[in-house]
Amino acid sequence: MKNLYDDEPQLTDEEVEELRQKYKNPPVEHDTFFQGDTFEVVEKLAVGEFMHPDPDHICQPLYEYIKDLPKIGYEPSVNASMSERRIHEHQSPVVLQFLSWLQKIITKNPHMFGREGALRLEEVWGTTFKKGDNITPHNHMPFAWTWIFYVNTPVGSSPLVFSESKRTIQVAKGKLLIFEGRLQHEVPECTVDGRCILSGNIADLTPVSSENAQELQRIWEGQQKFEEEKKNAKRI
Repeated sequence: MKNLYDDEPQLTDEEVEELRQKYKNPPVEHDTFFQGDTFEVVEKLAVGEFMHPDPDHICQPLYEYIKDLPKIGYEPSVNASMSERRIHEHQSPVVLQFLSWLQKIITKNPHMFGREGALRLEEVWGTTFKKGDNITPHNHMPFAWTWIFYVNTPVGSSPLVFSESKRTIQVAKGKLLIFEGRLQHEVPECTVDGRCILSGNIADLTPVSSENAQELQRIWEGQQKFEEEKKNAKRI
């Protein structure tokens, strides 16, 4: 699976404006095979929560695959064992099986993600945690959406925390979270070994105005400056 979608959309001005408005009041859906709960946090950004229909079938082979992946070196916000970010290109059958379900989730929920063809999968990686590991507050800009799939969640596994609102999301094996990439989040220090996630970033191909593009660039540059200052502070 190379991308969630291959072709970039050609949208009218009206369609672009409709997509820009899609985050304001996302409806709450009842659980079905491809639908989950949608809600907003205090930051007024959308979060989708879904459960895999057969977590026991997919999570164990995913866990075996992720924990054996080569780990990268230093990642500023991640104090855990993280793989490189392009593992969807390795053609692992279990990863491709999961991504097929993820694609169906997105296409079946246009109220949250917009029209088909507007998104493209860019990055996928795995992370395993041992006791004492954590992830500090960060976001995934410039990507539009970030997702986290909980592969292994031993009793006592740390939750996900949205840093500004302090809203806590309890983890569970087979749970999928999809949220806007600009949403600041973190993982408190783990008190058990074995917490494991599969994560990824999704780009929005919807055209934006020059003013919005400049604003996104300013936010991105500010985030990079903040990360660099944090690294310099650690060196001191």
